[in-house]
Amino acid sequence: MAILGRTERRLAFSILLTAVIPLIVSIYFASSLVDRAFAQAFTPELGEHLDGALGVYQDLAKAIKESMRHEADAIAARELLRAAAATRHEPSMREQLEIVFKAFPHVFSLGIATPDGVTLASKDRGSPFNDATRGQTRGAPSPRRPPPMRPRWSRCS
Repeated sequence: MAILGRTERRLAFSILLTAVIPLIVSIYFASSLVDRAFAQAFTPELGEHLDGALGVYQDLAKAIKESMRHEADAIAARELLRAAAATRHEPSMREQLEIVFKAFPHVFSLGIATPDGVTLASKDRGSPFNDATRGQTRGAPSPRRPPPMRPRWSRCS
Protein backbone atom coordinates (compact mmCIF):
# COMPACT_ATOMS: atom_id res chain seq x y z
CA MET A 1 0.00 0.00 0.00
CA ALA A 2 1.42 3.32 -1.04
CA ILE A 3 1.54 6.28 1.27
CA LEU A 4 -0.61 9.15 0.11
CA GLY A 5 1.22 12.05 -1.27
CA ARG A 6 0.75 15.68 -0.37
CA THR A 7 -1.72 16.36 -3.19
CA GLU A 8 -3.82 13.27 -2.38
CA ARG A 9 -4.01 14.26 1.28
CA ARG A 10 -5.08 17.78 0.39
CA LEU A 11 -7.70 16.43 -2.03
CA ALA A 12 -9.08 13.99 0.58
CA PHE A 13 -9.13 16.75 3.20
CA SER A 14 -11.01 19.13 0.89
CA ILE A 15 -13.61 16.43 0.04
CA LEU A 16 -14.06 15.64 3.74
CA LEU A 17 -14.36 19.34 4.58
CA THR A 18 -16.90 19.85 1.78
CA ALA A 19 -19.07 17.06 3.22
CA VAL A 20 -18.72 18.04 6.90
CA ILE A 21 -19.45 21.81 6.63
CA PRO A 22 -23.12 21.41 5.50
CA LEU A 23 -23.59 18.74 8.17
CA ILE A 24 -22.33 21.05 10.92
CA VAL A 25 -24.44 23.95 9.66
CA SER A 26 -27.60 21.81 9.49
CA ILE A 27 -27.00 20.49 13.03
CA TYR A 28 -26.62 24.06 14.25
CA PHE A 29 -29.86 25.21 12.57
CA ALA A 30 -31.80 22.17 13.81
CA SER A 31 -30.54 22.75 17.34
CA SER A 32 -31.51 26.42 17.26
CA LEU A 33 -35.00 25.59 15.89
CA VAL A 34 -35.59 22.98 18.61
CA ASP A 35 -34.39 25.43 21.27
CA ARG A 36 -36.74 28.10 19.95
CA ALA A 37 -39.69 25.68 19.88
CA PHE A 38 -39.02 24.63 23.48
CA ALA A 39 -38.68 28.25 24.55
CA GLN A 40 -42.09 29.09 23.06
CA ALA A 41 -43.79 25.98 24.40
CA PHE A 42 -42.60 26.33 27.96
CA THR A 43 -43.20 29.99 28.61
CA PRO A 44 -45.02 30.86 31.82
CA GLU A 45 -47.29 33.21 29.89
CA LEU A 46 -48.70 30.25 27.96
CA GLY A 47 -49.69 28.55 31.20
CA GLU A 48 -51.26 31.77 32.45
CA HIS A 49 -53.28 32.12 29.24
CA LEU A 50 -54.46 28.52 29.48
CA ASP A 51 -55.48 29.02 33.10
CA GLY A 52 -57.32 32.22 32.13
CA ALA A 53 -59.14 30.44 29.31
CA LEU A 54 -60.15 27.65 31.69
CA GLY A 55 -61.55 30.26 34.08
CA VAL A 56 -63.51 31.91 31.27
CA TYR A 57 -65.05 28.59 30.21
CA GLN A 58 -65.95 27.78 33.81
CA ASP A 59 -67.70 31.15 34.05
CA LEU A 60 -69.47 30.43 30.76
CA ALA A 61 -70.67 27.04 31.99
CA LYS A 62 -71.96 28.62 35.21
CA ALA A 63 -73.77 31.32 33.23
CA ILE A 64 -75.37 28.74 30.92
CA LYS A 65 -76.53 26.65 33.89
CA GLU A 66 -77.95 29.73 35.58
CA SER A 67 -79.75 30.68 32.37
CA MET A 68 -81.26 27.20 32.18
CA ARG A 69 -82.44 27.47 35.79
CA HIS A 70 -84.11 30.81 35.02
CA GLU A 71 -85.80 29.35 31.95
CA ALA A 72 -87.05 26.40 34.00
CA ASP A 73 -88.44 28.84 36.58
CA ALA A 74 -90.09 30.86 33.81
CA ILE A 75 -91.67 27.73 32.34
CA ALA A 76 -92.86 26.55 35.76
CA ALA A 77 -94.35 29.99 36.51
CA ARG A 78 -96.73 29.91 33.53
CA GLU A 79 -100.21 30.19 35.02
CA LEU A 80 -102.00 28.18 32.34
CA LEU A 81 -99.50 25.36 32.65
CA ARG A 82 -99.83 25.36 36.44
CA ALA A 83 -103.63 25.36 36.18
CA ALA A 84 -103.57 22.43 33.75
CA ALA A 85 -101.26 20.52 36.08
CA ALA A 86 -103.43 21.31 39.11
CA THR A 87 -106.56 19.93 37.38
CA ARG A 88 -104.57 16.99 35.93
CA HIS A 89 -106.45 17.43 32.67
CA GLU A 90 -104.19 15.62 30.20
CA PRO A 91 -105.29 17.32 26.93
CA SER A 92 -104.77 20.80 28.41
CA MET A 93 -101.38 19.76 29.87
CA ARG A 94 -100.26 18.51 26.44
CA GLU A 95 -101.56 21.70 24.82
CA GLN A 96 -99.64 23.86 27.30
CA LEU A 97 -96.46 21.80 26.81
CA GLU A 98 -96.83 22.35 23.06
CA ILE A 99 -97.11 26.11 23.63
CA VAL A 100 -94.00 26.04 25.83
CA PHE A 101 -92.11 24.13 23.13
CA LYS A 102 -92.93 26.85 20.63
CA ALA A 103 -91.83 29.57 23.08
CA PHE A 104 -88.53 27.81 23.92
CA PRO A 105 -87.22 26.24 20.69
CA HIS A 106 -83.95 25.00 22.20
CA VAL A 107 -85.63 22.90 24.92
CA PHE A 108 -85.40 19.18 24.17
CA SER A 109 -87.91 17.69 26.59
CA LEU A 110 -90.47 18.85 29.14
CA GLY A 111 -92.53 17.02 31.68
CA ILE A 112 -95.10 17.60 34.39
CA ALA A 113 -94.63 15.41 37.44
CA THR A 114 -96.18 15.14 40.88
CA PRO A 115 -94.02 15.76 43.97
CA ASP A 116 -93.63 12.01 44.44
CA GLY A 117 -92.23 11.63 40.89
CA VAL A 118 -95.22 10.35 38.92
CA THR A 119 -95.16 11.80 35.40
CA LEU A 120 -98.50 13.31 34.39
CA ALA A 121 -97.53 14.49 30.91
CA SER A 122 -94.35 14.83 28.92
CA LYS A 123 -93.23 16.00 25.53
CA ASP A 124 -89.93 15.80 23.71
CA ARG A 125 -88.64 16.62 20.26
CA GLY A 126 -88.34 12.95 19.32
CA SER A 127 -84.75 13.08 18.14
CA PRO A 128 -81.63 14.52 19.66
CA PHE A 129 -80.20 17.81 18.52
CA ASN A 130 -78.38 17.76 15.24
CA ASP A 131 -74.75 18.67 16.00
CA ALA A 132 -74.40 20.29 12.58
CA THR A 133 -77.21 22.77 13.23
CA ARG A 134 -77.19 23.13 17.03
CA GLY A 135 -76.80 26.72 18.16
CA GLN A 136 -77.81 28.25 14.85
CA THR A 137 -80.57 30.77 14.58
CA ARG A 138 -83.26 30.77 11.95
CA GLY A 139 -82.03 32.06 8.64
CA ALA A 140 -78.41 31.23 9.38
CA PRO A 141 -76.66 29.41 6.57
CA SER A 142 -76.19 25.70 7.06
CA PRO A 143 -72.63 24.61 7.75
CA ARG A 144 -70.86 23.58 4.60
CA ARG A 145 -67.56 21.99 3.95
CA PRO A 146 -65.01 24.65 2.99
CA PRO A 147 -63.93 24.65 -0.64
CA PRO A 148 -60.78 22.64 -1.34
CA MET A 149 -57.52 24.51 -1.10
CA ARG A 150 -56.09 25.48 -4.44
CA PRO A 151 -52.43 26.28 -4.93
CA ARG A 152 -51.61 29.91 -5.45
CA TRP A 153 -49.06 29.10 -8.07
CA SER A 154 -49.45 27.54 -11.48
CA ARG A 155 -47.02 25.47 -13.46
CA CYS A 156 -45.67 26.86 -16.63
CA SER A 157 -45.74 24.41 -19.50
